Amino acid sequence: MQKAELFLLYAGNYNVYGAYKIDQTNPDSIIVKWKSLKMTHLLYDNFQWTSTLRRYIQPVAEKYPQMFEMVHQEGSQYPSYVFHINYNAIRDTSARQKETRR
Repeated sequence: MQKAELFLLYAGNYNVYGAYKIDQTNPDSIIVKWKSLKMTHLLYDNFQWTSTLRRYIQPVAEKYPQMFEMVHQEGSQYPSYVFHINYNAIRDTSARQKETRR
């Protein structure tokens, strides 16, 4: 989210983190950062004039699509989404992959 401060004004006293630059591209490193920030939700704004958020989310969404649970969609032409981040889905997937390899 580029303008985290605006969301903070609307959301009240929730912790809000803005993605202003891409400092990680490894999906697992991004998830570690999210966990350290105690992120529980993600606002995917789908703005057409910037791709920062897409480049930040895409590596994680490609590797772990099951960890994003859509909570809300706003708009239709360029919709924005609120996702709950389900970190447990990663563990469940890893456990199934290990069982399959046996």
